[in-house]
Amino acid sequence: MGKNIRFASLLIGWLLISLPAYAKQTEYVLAPVYFVTDRVPVKQNGKIQFRDYGQKIDSFSAGIKYVPVPMRDDIQKTWSELEAKGWIDKAHFPSVTEKKKKSDSKSEAIEAAEKLSNYELSDEEITSTLKKLPDNTEIVLYVHGFFNSFNDGTESAAELTSFFKTPVVVYCWTTPKDEVRPNPVPTPLIKLPNLTPKIWQSYRESEVTHQHGQERFTALLVSLDMNFPGRLIPVAHSMGSRLLDQALLCRYGYFELAPKEKRLKEVIFSNPDLDGRYFATHAERLCDQAEKVRVFFVAQDGAMKVSKFLHGNHDRLGAPNPSISALIKRSDVSMIDMSKLGQGNLGTLGHTMPSWVLSNMHKYGTIDKEGRSYVERRPNNDDKLIILEPVKGNTK
Repeated sequence: MGKNIRFASLLIGWLLISLPAYAKQTEYVLAPVYFVTDRVPVKQNGKIQFRDYGQKIDSFSAGIKYVPVPMRDDIQKTWSELEAKGWIDKAHFPSVTEKKKKSDSKSEAIEAAEKLSNYELSDEEITSTLKKLPDNTEIVLYVHGFFNSFNDGTESAAELTSFFKTPVVVYCWTTPKDEVRPNPVPTPLIKLPNLTPKIWQSYRESEVTHQHGQERFTALLVSLDMNFPGRLIPVAHSMGSRLLDQALLCRYGYFELAPKEKRLKEVIFSNPDLDGRYFATHAERLCDQAEKVRVFFVAQDGAMKVSKFLHGNHDRLGAPNPSISALIKRSDVSMIDMSKLGQGNLGTLGHTMPSWVLSNMHKYGTIDKEGRSYVERRPNNDDKLIILEPVKGNTK
């Protein structure tokens, strides 16, 4: 009996010690994401949603979407700065009735985000809102890759803004995800089932829809560039790199060698699904327009292997072969090799966009501001090729 009492006492004591760890909840705050999209808006129950299939061919839709983001230590340390840029904490969430109160921080944040988001603005109103920020505020213009829903694109943008600590405008172009045509495959006499994987069908169609949105994205880049000279940071991921690449070529035709005050702050391509040899032919023109042009790639990126196969075995910029790398070296483009970061808790980077890597390289020129948990090897003693590696034993 005494042993049972002692055991029960120990168990209760362990639970009491452990309870705070279990009871502790992650606090969420709301990050404002400014969006411009060519997706078709649909009203359901009085609320606007954007279809994953369906493209407007005559105009933009725009707005501000608030996205819940965990209150990380780095966010907490810079909260006053972020709050001045429109971030919202729990203390300023819209009030809810007792019946609708949520049991956890994320649920409350999601409900608050739905109430605060505004999907019915114009791109001019977005620009006007950004102009109210301090004059030295950098602006990130982000364009996502293929097979991203509207929510995928805005959530990636929220992750970017949480690391860059500066406003992000995302261009959500139409890339089919929830519906793919044609199915079945039409033939003159009979209908055959379409056995092509859905994602491959979406990929081929997205190669067309991104061209449909090219002119509007270029207009958006030029508009932000003119309103925020010397402060714009275009960032593109995967197939979105094609939109950015073409927009910059159009800009080159306007500026040629841009004067210093008109240069883009930085141009960033992450895991670019873009023909590597084609990019090499005009890489120097892009460098003439920006203080820095960086390309982040992963040699073992499986998505790039599939893209290479679908494009007649031509290597992609997101996984360049030695001959393409040699051509790009003739320009001032900085190639960032992330292939060795796929270890431990970091996971295999693959085709994901590591926002924290992009941000740290932009702000500090290193992926680790504090200490040397990571190293950057420069084989040529310059920035034309930087190989990122974790220090032995570090798996962060």
